[in-house]
Amino acid sequence: MPIEIEGQTFTGFFGAEFDANRLRALSHAGRVEWLRFRFNLVFLTPFTRLVGLESGDCYIWLCVTNLLCGAIEALTAFEFGGLPMLCFSQFVEKYFIPDWKKPLKLEDLTPGRSPATTPAQHLYKYFRCGLEHSFAIEWGGLRHREGGAPSYLFERTAVGARTSLGIVPRELVDDFLTGVEKFFQTAAAWTPGSPEAERFSRRFEQVFLTCETPSP
Repeated sequence: MPIEIEGQTFTGFFGAEFDANRLRALSHAGRVEWLRFRFNLVFLTPFTRLVGLESGDCYIWLCVTNLLCGAIEALTAFEFGGLPMLCFSQFVEKYFIPDWKKPLKLEDLTPGRSPATTPAQHLYKYFRCGLEHSFAIEWGGLRHREGGAPSYLFERTAVGARTSLGIVPRELVDDFLTGVEKFFQTAAAWTPGSPEAERFSRRFEQVFLTCETPSP
């Protein structure tokens, strides 16, 4: 369903035949509002419906985690610059609950390849990348509270005495939804012309204005 932003109607799609020619005229706050509308339209609504499919004969949590991590990575580029794992972990540690900053004894299975030492870095390297590249969490895992998880994030004994990251998936979803809300609120409050707003604008234009039809 279309939305009105700053006196113009938008569909949430940025092709030349849709919103492209009107996006440039939006203020910073308008662009944040449009991105939020698009995020809800193309990601959050279908994501929420997927979470609702949980049942005894349908294991949804690897797919949910994969999608969730992909959304985090997509949003990070609108605020942070640098290597993907760094941006990803910065976003998680800023917008998710403080548990992500707590020191856990986590060992890195492949320390020579982008060393991961924090929970947020493990979420990127072994959950996000593992699921994206091999349909598996390559080091660490998911466990529900009813399955014995002692806390939202916990040290999981994997091989011998080596420890990896364990996550309660339902709590991860709740944390993600709250964190995304915080991100959009924060982005809307950035002062136009500030470094944060300029970085957002550069990314917004790079992604969404490449199909713009120039005005006559």
